[in-house]
Amino acid sequence: MDAHSSELYSLAFSYQGTMFATGGADKAVHLWKSTNLPGVQKIGTLSGSTAGIMSIDIDERDQYVVAGSNDSAVRVWQVAGSQVRSTFNGHDNKIYAVKFYNHSQRLVSGSHDRTLRLWDVKSSKNIRTIFARSSCHDLAVLSETGTSIVSGHFDKRLRFWDERQDTSSHEMLLEGRITSVDLSFCGKFLACSCKDASAIKFIDLKLNQAIATFTAEGLRMGEHTRCSFSPDG
Repeated sequence: MDAHSSELYSLAFSYQGTMFATGGADKAVHLWKSTNLPGVQKIGTLSGSTAGIMSIDIDERDQYVVAGSNDSAVRVWQVAGSQVRSTFNGHDNKIYAVKFYNHSQRLVSGSHDRTLRLWDVKSSKNIRTIFARSSCHDLAVLSETGTSIVSGHFDKRLRFWDERQDTSSHEMLLEGRITSVDLSFCGKFLACSCKDASAIKFIDLKLNQAIATFTAEGLRMGEHTRCSFSPDG
């Protein structure tokens, strides 16, 4: 399936599992109906970004799509009508990660500018900026209230945050630059892709340590390699 006219950088499935969104170097976000996989049907295109789309998330009601792009902006589109609802400016460099949280009332974004920014979706205001000390390549929200957010970084560290604090609660050093972070559906584990090690680290959040490493002969990971849990765990 040719989803984009150039490289594809990001893909996100909806909470309901009936739709997914893709974003790429062609500056577009495409929406797809996934109820009859593999018979996928494109149902819309979201435009407005002036640079490549690096990260996408879909709200829990499948009403809004958020994307972070290489033009340093975060944008939220309304799925019905495919219109830009809000644009969030403040980052100084490309945005690698965006996530809805707090029942889609807030957003967190991570950037190459070494900051995380927390946003109120309704007012479009930046409610907190956190200096993370290294380029943020991905994010996972461990609690809907925002009291536990984890970020993966270029300096090989996972950092754990409470949105009410400016410093991380703790860190975990892995074996390579972290290109992606994904939370299991049960909420107990993280999967992290590490570029230098060409491996996926499996993190037990209760033990706060890596309990398994997955690699394979010939496996090579690029700057934007992503890993993800399957829906069945």
